[in-house]
Amino acid sequence: MSVLWALTGSIDPRPMQDSRVSDVVNDMSKGARVTIKGDLNGREFSVSRTKTASKGHLLFLLDGVDRTTQSVMETQEVINQELGVNPQVLARTMFHGQHA
Repeated sequence: MSVLWALTGSIDPRPMQDSRVSDVVNDMSKGARVTIKGDLNGREFSVSRTKTASKGHLLFLLDGVDRTTQSVMETQEVINQELGVNPQVLARTMFHGQHA
């Protein structure tokens, strides 16, 4: 679930704008953070997504270049473009819940 959340901003493969804080942050915690690193067609990438009660942040590095924009939504669009897939398709290919 954490990789799905890092790459798409969702913890559910069904379309949604963004997860509620209570969906990703444990009641006993102040926030949540996931960082994933990988290789995209020979190019190193890193995605780090954080969420607190008051804000969220998304950092995207590709080939050592910070591709983060001014908003989470804009940065998510850059990730989607670089991955070459929309979040709904990505979520459906990497997460298979009991409902599927």
